Amino acid sequence: LLRAAAPGEDVFTWTVLVVIPAVFQLNYLNRGLRLYPQTVFIPIYTAILVVLSTVVGAVFYQEHTDMMAQPRWQHFFTLGVCWIVAGISLFPLREPSPAGG
Repeated sequence: LLRAAAPGEDVFTWTVLVVIPAVFQLNYLNRGLRLYPQTVFIPIYTAILVVLSTVVGAVFYQEHTDMMAQPRWQHFFTLGVCWIVAGISLFPLREPSPAGG
């Protein structure tokens, strides 16, 4: 795959396209861990990452066309996203753990 492209050009482009979002993601992750407890931030971060990865994968691999053709799949996907959002929205309702125990 790398040999088929122009030497250095395609590799540099993909490196830039990967490194810049990676730096932003690490910045977001570090800032979130600094501002919120890890028991709250990590599950929310992971849930959002899974949903966004699923959506981007469906668009990139053009699986969304199959999903749009069958309304049942649309309903299941929407229901799954709603469950994730509902679970994330329950985090503020948690009771804080007692200090020291």
